[in-house]
Amino acid sequence: MTKTMKYPDIYRFKADQDGAALLIFGAIHGNEVCGTKALLRLKNEIETGELILKSGQLIFVPICNPQAYEEQTRDIDVNLNRIFYHHDTPTLYEHFIANHLVPLINEADILLDIHSYTSDNKPFAIQKYDSKEHDRLTSAVPLTYVLKDWLDLYKDRDDKNAHTTNVEANSKGVAAITVECGLHDSESSVDVAYTVIRSVLAEYGIIDGAIEKKTQKLVSFKQVFFFEEGAKYTKPYKHLDCVEKDELIAIYPSGQEVHAKSEGYILLPNMGYYDGAEWFYLGKDRV
Repeated sequence: MTKTMKYPDIYRFKADQDGAALLIFGAIHGNEVCGTKALLRLKNEIETGELILKSGQLIFVPICNPQAYEEQTRDIDVNLNRIFYHHDTPTLYEHFIANHLVPLINEADILLDIHSYTSDNKPFAIQKYDSKEHDRLTSAVPLTYVLKDWLDLYKDRDDKNAHTTNVEANSKGVAAITVECGLHDSESSVDVAYTVIRSVLAEYGIIDGAIEKKTQKLVSFKQVFFFEEGAKYTKPYKHLDCVEKDELIAIYPSGQEVHAKSEGYILLPNMGYYDGAEWFYLGKDRV
């Protein structure tokens, strides 16, 4: 461990009537604060009596990665959302944080993991598993774009390096979804996060309120590309930009070119945080 240990605060609110238990994570990555702000707003509404829980239980962690949050960076030692499982011999900061947060999954029926992104894109959700309960949760998220089949990209890689909050939840029988609410630090991303939270709470009867439904467009992850120092895009792509078959998208330092195998989309393009990090994905409409 390279930093002084800071553990996240956990909040629990329980209604008088039994019902579903919803767990919400904010700031799994320290520079993604929309979930934090939305959850603190919700906390204030509950504590002042403005919002009443009708049934069930609400558990949330506004700042899952407090040291990274304090330093306004994505992570300290490693991506928490790739090593989210119990570590018998923790050595890195995020190992200790994972060990602190993973037991919360056992208290929940549903997990909502709130993130933001590096550019001002359309908000979207990532549903990693297909089941009736996962579909119900996704339908309660009032966003147009839903990305699926992420796990297919990692089936031949070391599972312990692709173990997200959603993967851990699914292993415990908990339906989970990740929501990307928009640009880091934008107030609109906070509004999206808050709206999503309220809609999911209403769907499971934890609060009274309208459930906002949208017609959802499903996009399937098809390929993932990893960053190498010196790799470059051929133009400034944005998430969900359309790509044509054979379009030249990127070039690695070796001269290797990345072409689109078919018509589709570029997904989650970023500048690369470090060698080996996910750089971008290619996807297609899911039919």
